[in-house]
Amino acid sequence: MLERQLNDSPWEADHTFDVLNAGIGGYSTRDEALWLEHRGLSWEPHLILVGYVLNNPEDQPVQPLHAYFVEPRWWQHLHLFRMIAKAKWQADVDRLGGGEYFRYLHAHPHHWGSVVEGFRRIRDLAREEDAPVVLVIFPMIGVAWERDEYANLHRQ
Repeated sequence: MLERQLNDSPWEADHTFDVLNAGIGGYSTRDEALWLEHRGLSWEPHLILVGYVLNNPEDQPVQPLHAYFVEPRWWQHLHLFRMIAKAKWQADVDRLGGGEYFRYLHAHPHHWGSVVEGFRRIRDLAREEDAPVVLVIFPMIGVAWERDEYANLHRQ
């Protein structure tokens, strides 16, 4: 749709635009940086748009297809250990995020650190190609912009 709109624009009649939609559900910011490095730069982009959603700090495979290829650790075969791990995770969500998952992701040093490192890598790759990067923040569905309770996370 973006490609068609750009090419139909009367202001840019002397240009032809090609838009590659590389958005992949379930990718974290770190995954996006890896995709750009190993696949995306081969397209020689003139502009890189990066979409951000509040669950981007997730760095564990949560999509069924991704999770299928992850080999369980030895302790994950034992129900008691899985219950302990879940209780520890919930305690971390409560402690770091006040019980809110998105706030937990943005407060946890490892999860948020993966976003910072991913953005840094995207920036460095884009500089090498002399391609500007535009960050597009997508709101959570069901949260009204005028009362966006996650505005501080978007600023982060």
